[in-house]
Amino acid sequence: MILASPHLICKTPLRVSLLGGGADFYKYIEKKPRYVFGMGINYSIHMNAYQMPGIITKKNRFQYSKIEEFEAFSEIDHPVIRAVMNKYGIRQGINVSIASDMPSGCGLGSSSAFTCGLINLINSFNFNSFLNSELAYEAIDIEQRILRENVGIQDQILCALGGIRLLKLEGNGFSHIFKSELYNKIHEKLQKRSFLVYTNICRSSSEIQKEADKDPEKDKSVESISDIAEYFVERHSQYTDPWPFFSECVKKSWEIKSKFAMSRNKNEIENLIQRSEDNGAEFIKLLGAGGGGFIFCSVPENKQEQFVNSFEPNTVFKIEPSINGSFVNTLYS
Repeated sequence: MILASPHLICKTPLRVSLLGGGADFYKYIEKKPRYVFGMGINYSIHMNAYQMPGIITKKNRFQYSKIEEFEAFSEIDHPVIRAVMNKYGIRQGINVSIASDMPSGCGLGSSSAFTCGLINLINSFNFNSFLNSELAYEAIDIEQRILRENVGIQDQILCALGGIRLLKLEGNGFSHIFKSELYNKIHEKLQKRSFLVYTNICRSSSEIQKEADKDPEKDKSVESISDIAEYFVERHSQYTDPWPFFSECVKKSWEIKSKFAMSRNKNEIENLIQRSEDNGAEFIKLLGAGGGGFIFCSVPENKQEQFVNSFEPNTVFKIEPSINGSFVNTLYS
């Protein structure tokens, strides 16, 4: 029996970075190992793909915020789609639809989630597969070597792997350094207390990064943030309950990051941060490169109702660590 062409469904988690962000660029990693603490979350980018029906005149179709139909890869407008198709090719015509649970340009690593998901989807369609760690390296190659984007490497890793991750970043790759007892204690708190507050401001991460790079104090600030992450790695095992120590490290990191992450829309963001803290958040962090997007808030259970009710509808979202990284399900009909 010959099976029909498969219908592929790919789901890739968005991510939240809590410690060590900004030092995940190779110019910092080349100096010494860096440490990152972050997690994939239960909001994702979704991709569906199946063989292009013969009745359609064009060979390939991609539907995201716009529709692209093309024969040659050189006709593709979207830079990531073009780069992925050029690198891996396609065995036959494909019809792909893409949607995200959250807006792009909001500090949740959506660009890297898009890249990871598309690499996973296209290779699965071609009957190839990657381990999730390999997928991370492939996404880094697309974004940095081929597209030459001004991005680090934590987003690709966190989106590809999902879950809670404490990572050591070195020039030759990355490794996981989470011990099970720390994982269990931190996971429980992040699962129960994590919220996102939407600023209603979307921005280009690369543009914000370029602005921040002009700050003569930025490198010094990034080194300080990196030192805090390293300090957490070195000292967390001394605590029976590492959560208060972890919270303090995130607070100190945000105190430093806030000096260069609010060059745009400062008043609006500061007002939301103040409202978050006034209504129960034990610590906060503006995610991504800054300038808008989402604010991560940790809110104790007895303050959560007050916290949620203090904001407008559809601006506060309860989040949890994702169960999986990027994965593809295959359906046959």
